[in-house]
Amino acid sequence: VSIMQPEDLTARKLQGVSGIFIDGGNQSDYLSRFSPKVLQTAHESGILLFGTSAGAMILGEFYFSAEHGGITSEEAQADPNEQRICIGSDFLKIKALKNTLVDSHYSEREREGRLHVFLDRGRDKGLYKGIGIDESTALCIHRNQVDVIGEGGVHFITKSTQGSSRISCYQGDTSSYSRVSEYLGRN
Repeated sequence: VSIMQPEDLTARKLQGVSGIFIDGGNQSDYLSRFSPKVLQTAHESGILLFGTSAGAMILGEFYFSAEHGGITSEEAQADPNEQRICIGSDFLKIKALKNTLVDSHYSEREREGRLHVFLDRGRDKGLYKGIGIDESTALCIHRNQVDVIGEGGVHFITKSTQGSSRISCYQGDTSSYSRVSEYLGRN
């Protein structure tokens, strides 16, 4: 099932559904118009959740809300206290994405800098992991096992007071998958 409108996301319409695709757009629209309760219940009952762009960005325990507009890495790094940087954590609770914020269009829009700022801003709330997903790329997580599919990469960043680390994975790069599975398992 693909959801774009709030009326598409009701318990009645999800009967017999095996997966929910959340389309791109503006994550602030999803955050303000959808009840997370139905998505959370669907996830807990075994329905797969997946999305692209804004749809992927709302799947982490933490999210950049974009309620005051988007922000580039350059803008975020120039002013880490900029009002457009709103980090929330009250939407979904998916175990594999605990303490994690997902960002999309990662390499193409040079978002590594802003992801580091997001992690800094959310640290006091428990945010310390970020996942940057390139365009035309999917990250599949099943019981803390990962697979990367597509043309680009998926970049896993951990940031703490001791510093930061990064693991980048690409399709078929199984040597890094076990390190990422460990990363996802650290909650």
